[in-house]
Amino acid sequence: MKYNIIFYTIFLFLISGCGRKPCELTQELIDKNKLDDNYCPIVDTTIKPLPNPAINEINIFIDASGSMTGFMPTTRPSTDFQILVPDIISSLETEFNGKINIYPIYNSKSPMKKSSSVSDVHKGIIDGTLAQKAGDTYIPTMLDSIYKGYFSPNAVNIFISDCIYSPNNKEKKYAEQATREIRQSISTYTNDYFTSVFCLFSQFNKIAKSPYYLIVFGKPENNHHIENIIENSIANKKQNYFQTHYGLKYDRPFYSVLPYTNISANCIANACTSLANTYANVEVYDWKSGNDSLFFWIALDLKNFPEYTKSGEYLKKNLDFSPSSKDITITEITSSVPKGLDNHDKIIANSSTHFVRVKVLNIEECAITIHLGLKYDTPSWINDLNQTESESNGEKTFGLERLMNGFTEAYKQSKPAYFFNNLTVSIIKK
Repeated sequence: MKYNIIFYTIFLFLISGCGRKPCELTQELIDKNKLDDNYCPIVDTTIKPLPNPAINEINIFIDASGSMTGFMPTTRPSTDFQILVPDIISSLETEFNGKINIYPIYNSKSPMKKSSSVSDVHKGIIDGTLAQKAGDTYIPTMLDSIYKGYFSPNAVNIFISDCIYSPNNKEKKYAEQATREIRQSISTYTNDYFTSVFCLFSQFNKIAKSPYYLIVFGKPENNHHIENIIENSIANKKQNYFQTHYGLKYDRPFYSVLPYTNISANCIANACTSLANTYANVEVYDWKSGNDSLFFWIALDLKNFPEYTKSGEYLKKNLDFSPSSKDITITEITSSVPKGLDNHDKIIANSSTHFVRVKVLNIEECAITIHLGLKYDTPSWINDLNQTESESNGEKTFGLERLMNGFTEAYKQSKPAYFFNNLTVSIIKK
């Protein structure tokens, strides 16, 4: 197919003087579409890649109040909490030996005291002796203490809790202020620090699936590294989880047109030096409006993005494509390699996790650009697990929406917010 395209291009060049008026690519059109001298998309150099992770300290704060005792019984068998949390801590300790500090929290108003050893915490979780039935805990107070006392560029903080508000009776009405209090605590740090929330499930007394949470705070590059370790532990223990994120700082993913696979015969894809020679420019020859159509694949590498963003359902709903119209559409999104993959495209395909099929029915101007972005969508599990009436319903979390709204408001995430919104392919009529 490669040689067919080359022959067709030469043929079109030879007949180009036979009465067909060529498209005029004016400087105004080039500037409008933000193209370089080779008609490739200009890379936005103001968006800097994330630095390499640099982690010197991991602080783990475990809610050890009375509401957590059900996750850590003294009897057999072990709960999913008792199986997973020690494994996560052990995995972190393997990579960051001597850099792990663990702080059990028995009362949100008392100063935090570091545990004498990681092994003592492991034993306390497994034996069911870590949590104490006494103590008042208030999530905004605990989070505020973490923010004010333990944030630094080279530290990652992990907060483990059922996130149930347990203030004493005199202070219960303050639970209604949780959104405001969390927003005020976090807002100072949102420009530099990223927040990841894991929702996990475990047996709790007689409840088969009770939610608890791991909230991870750190510089984006550090957070992503710790997230991978946590996700590997969860996968190894074959446990289910939900996730959401605040801050949304990720590197731009690799993307490229597949230049030889199922691409329309009247076009050729070109490599762009500004994009490390990935294919992001498509030239179309002898376009006949109303008769011709254009098809090509765009390959994407989403391996460094949250797992939930990679599902077909999420991508179908949230992969943003512009300009989106009846003339320019996405016809397919798949994680499978396209059928009939040309051998010359295997290197690109092997560097990608997903493939997007684009269809163009009309090209009005001599140059257009299409853009891909991945929107953040507030996950439905937050609403599904939110409990508004009772703190005693162990299958849900009382005040969960108030907690998460505190993060949303602190980070001032725009609507829509994006994981990325800067993948561009130029289409040129010749």
